[in-house]
Amino acid sequence: MFRSNKNSQKRNEDVKKSAGKVLDTKKDTATRAKHLRVFIDNSETSDIQKFFDNYYSHIYTIVNEQFAHTEQNLRLKGVHKAQKEELEAALYLVEKIFIYLPESLSQKWQYHSILRLLSKLLHPGNSWKLLKREAMRLFILWYSSLGEQADEEIHAIYATLVPGFTSPYPNMGLTALATQSIDPVSGEGASSAILPIIPPPAGERFKS
Repeated sequence: MFRSNKNSQKRNEDVKKSAGKVLDTKKDTATRAKHLRVFIDNSETSDIQKFFDNYYSHIYTIVNEQFAHTEQNLRLKGVHKAQKEELEAALYLVEKIFIYLPESLSQKWQYHSILRLLSKLLHPGNSWKLLKREAMRLFILWYSSLGEQADEEIHAIYATLVPGFTSPYPNMGLTALATQSIDPVSGEGASSAILPIIPPPAGERFKS
């Protein structure tokens, strides 16, 4: 009993330290993201909810920057085991944003940033097996939170999640992403256009 209580106390202290490191802006993004994962994996749901409610701005900055870093590594280094694991970790944190902050999302909080992130994940040029199935699940979580606040561009993406379905909105939806040279979120040119992150490997049977 004494050992169990001691171990529990030690774990609680470690979780508190991780929470502090998440909020330490002097630490690099990767370190803060790692400790955010430690905090989530070792905390009660109520404590996680409170942490997200109190520090949503810190958390989103970490998650968004970590995703950008992961995307860059995938483009520079290719799709290898380390990069896949890094992507899985990044998407895990994206999912927690959608789970713990639905009320903020329903008010279109970080709307354009999240739209750009999900558009990259859902791009028709991505691998179905390695990325798009998970991307669809994340999009539906966000779409559910947006509710009536979703714009036509979001409805168009939802309508075209299944390959082969056409968009009811002209020049919108996932099929449009494959042919656009203009970023639909920022309106900027080809240098910032949304591109696939993980193209289908040779032999992948199901392609968009």
